[in-house]
Amino acid sequence: MKAMRIVTLVFAMVICGSTAYGQEYKEFTLPPAPKREVSVLMQQYLQSGKEDNLTLAGLQYKKYVTEHRGIRMMAAYGNYRNFERPFAIKISPDTNSSRGVDTTMEYNGRTNIHLGIIGAGVEVQRRFYKKVILFAGLELRGGYGSGSYDTVTTRRYNDNQKGVYESGTLGQRLNASMIYLGLMPSVGAKLQFKRLVVGAELTGVDISFRSIRVEGGNRSGVADVSLGNVTHRLFFGWRF
Repeated sequence: MKAMRIVTLVFAMVICGSTAYGQEYKEFTLPPAPKREVSVLMQQYLQSGKEDNLTLAGLQYKKYVTEHRGIRMMAAYGNYRNFERPFAIKISPDTNSSRGVDTTMEYNGRTNIHLGIIGAGVEVQRRFYKKVILFAGLELRGGYGSGSYDTVTTRRYNDNQKGVYESGTLGQRLNASMIYLGLMPSVGAKLQFKRLVVGAELTGVDISFRSIRVEGGNRSGVADVSLGNVTHRLFFGWRF
């Protein structure tokens, strides 16, 4: 009888210990890793003197369907500036031999458009080292906006007495509107903490279509596939 009591006591202790271990294990189970990101973005060309320049500021949202694959969406407000190369050059020969002045006239067009842009795409990522994540994305975006178009006339004088000097005249400013479509492949890296994420991405491929209409004129469309125009996007956000 005494042996039976001892066996019963040991069995009860084992059952209670297993139950307590199971409760303790469940209590310290780690929560699932965040699968969504919301961040503030800023994007611009690295070449400050580029003739076509689109700068953006806005928000982007990412959701990872698996550990390595996800979708992304963005909404931003931007400014498009374009300074055309001379579309017309006029040379006036010297008509006064005593003064010796030749005049060159250049006509340049300037476009300044403020527009809203939305986009969506896909993204893949891999952990490179601890909190450093490398990723690649493909984003399709479109937008519409309005602004102005004007011309600049530059007169360059070649004077035998005074040397070369020039003067500029600003033409009439006209209202303009633009429809924009673009495809952006990119690669990047980010520091991913428990909740905070900070990163940057680069692209050297500019695939876009711009349809611009100037007041009193026809709409003109330009398709552009350009390599080497490096654009960078910086973002700072929150994981949840």
